[in-house]
Amino acid sequence: MHAVWSRVGYLVETPSAYPDLTVEENVRLVARLHGLRDEKAVGAVISRLGLEHHARHRVRTLSLGNKQRLGLARALVHRPELLVLDEPANGLDPASVIEDRQLLHDLAHRDGVTVFLSSHILTDVTRLATRIGVLNRGRLVWDGTAVDLIA
Repeated sequence: MHAVWSRVGYLVETPSAYPDLTVEENVRLVARLHGLRDEKAVGAVISRLGLEHHARHRVRTLSLGNKQRLGLARALVHRPELLVLDEPANGLDPASVIEDRQLLHDLAHRDGVTVFLSSHILTDVTRLATRIGVLNRGRLVWDGTAVDLIA
């Protein structure tokens, strides 16, 4: 079972991190929990998420948007095959939403990561998803493409 979960990254709506550790220490800790010893991976994911200027800042000093980016960095540090995201745009300013949209597009199309996205922001969903499912009370009530949803 551990082998399956080692290939999954996830981000909940309000991610948690150790507030008295730095951004870099938090990402390094998650990397070690995944058995990853590659120090370059920690720096690479921090850079990819635009957190290099905050790498030595304690998490408690970060804005909500940067905490969200840290959560995404923690989810990506071990290069998962499946990325599960719950409201990834939570707390992000409009420019960051666009950057994250591009990141998710690149992860899916360039890096081959399957992204499972849960969001009530339909514009994000229709711009990113190839398949969309609508749930009501835990049941799938509709599924199709973005074009089908818009129609």
